[in-house]
Parts: sequence; C-alpha cells; structure tokens
Amino acid sequence: SYSGEGNVIRVGRWNGLVSTSTSFYNGIWGYAVGDREYALQCHGQGFNIIDITDPTSPFRVQFVPMEGGGYWRDAATHHDAVTGKSYAYVGAQGNQGGGTNPNLFVFDLSNLSGDINAPNG
Repeated sequence: SYSGEGNVIRVGRWNGLVSTSTSFYNGIWGYAVGDREYALQCHGQGFNIIDITDPTSPFRVQFVPMEGGGYWRDAATHHDAVTGKSYAYVGAQGNQGGGTNPNLFVFDLSNLSGDINAPNG
C-alpha cells in the first residue's frame, strides 16, 4: 500500500483487469481534449481508454480487444494539425506470451468527448 511518503500523493486508482497469465498492464499514455483527460492503458488482452478527468474516480470508457502480438503493448498519441484529428498508435510486440504476428493498431480518438458535462467518452 502507498504510505504517502515523498512528493507525490495518490489521488485515485482503477483496476478493471481480470488477471490471467497474459493480462497485465504494460504501457500507458495520457491524452487530453477540451476539459477531459484520458489514460490510454495497454495490457496483454487489449487497450483501455479510461476517463481520469476526476482523478479520484476514474472509469473505463472503452475496452478494445487486440489480436496478434504477445502481451507487450505500448501506446503513443499524435495530433494531425491538417485534419484536426488525434490518433493513438498502439504497438503489439511479437512472440512473448505466446503471441504471433506483431501488430500496429491505429485508433481515431477524435470522437472522445472534450465536454466536462459528457462523461461517456
């Protein structure tokens, strides 16, 4: 448990993962739009989009299962200034954990809400 020592204070926690031998968290990235903030969280089964606008009460907006690759994944975001769209790039590593065929997934984040009054992503 976190004892509060040091310069950081834990203000929230979310764990919606059913634990199996290939399902553990392994990559995370932040994304903000308008007045809302999201954590883009990877794990061995796929990709979570978690609303962390209220860090004391995070909740999952969406889960995306990801086939191929092993259980190692990582995410990054990109904003296209020409189109105005934002994307998450999620890489799935090769054969670790029994996976096959490494993959790159591209997710359009443009439909995630930036409205503080619309908490459903």
